[in-house]
Amino acid sequence: MSEIKYSLVSPAIRTENWLKIYESVKSNNTNFEIIFAGPRKPNFKLPQNLKYIETNVKPAQCWEILYENAQGKYIMNIGDDLIFRTKNPLDKLDEELEIYKNEKILLGLTYKFRGIDQTKQQTFKINNNENESALLPMSPPLKKELWYRYGRFDSRFICTFMEADFFLRMINDGYRVVNSIVLVTEDKILEDNRKMSRDYMRIDRKLMLKLWTYKVNQKEYFSKKRNEPVKNFEEKTILTKSEKPAGRWSNNSKLYNFFITSKTFYNINIYFYLRNFLYKIKQSFYDNK
Repeated sequence: MSEIKYSLVSPAIRTENWLKIYESVKSNNTNFEIIFAGPRKPNFKLPQNLKYIETNVKPAQCWEILYENAQGKYIMNIGDDLIFRTKNPLDKLDEELEIYKNEKILLGLTYKFRGIDQTKQQTFKINNNENESALLPMSPPLKKELWYRYGRFDSRFICTFMEADFFLRMINDGYRVVNSIVLVTEDKILEDNRKMSRDYMRIDRKLMLKLWTYKVNQKEYFSKKRNEPVKNFEEKTILTKSEKPAGRWSNNSKLYNFFITSKTFYNINIYFYLRNFLYKIKQSFYDNK
């Protein structure tokens, strides 16, 4: 078998979407693999180049596991609700990467959500959206060697902003974002209310502010460089134990993790105050400070 060129990776709970995502990529002439990681084992046979890593750890830790296990020259952080809409997308990316091969670029995908182009909205915003970071890339092909060089992911994130934090490190070192012609979308057919970000974005955002901003007279400003070193994951327990803060992934029970990623859980967890109440109950049993 020829060398794998692209590894498309994602933490995943929506197993029903996996083959749809695979179908949107598989017409390529370029060798690729797709790897999903999470607590929900698929109940169907996977194609040879679609792989699954079973783990009950928090989503940010799943990203670390996925990047570490990727075999491709390039790694792409997709999602289990993204569909490629450009024919032969990886072949197109090959052509574009060749154009920029001598430049420090991050080739971000074009991204539409509910029919609206969100590509240029991918920034980290501060001061009630008055100020924003440089443009962040959507799922850029990243050489694995660069992932190591720029410090990998920070273990203090729960499920959001870890990629933004990583790409800001590269941008601060002279990389610039270029938008690809390759289009991905999130579709209503693939959407459900299992949005982890709604529960933990506030906590992860607080960490981003700590790492990338400073305050003067109660106003936030972007730092010229990251304020703290990266805190990496512990290799020995990477697959088995969520590092703190763990959010609701502090319990490693398969049954518990199956429930907290189910549609039933998200249906009863849909309102902010109810989610907050459930989280406080959980905190009384597990120390996640």
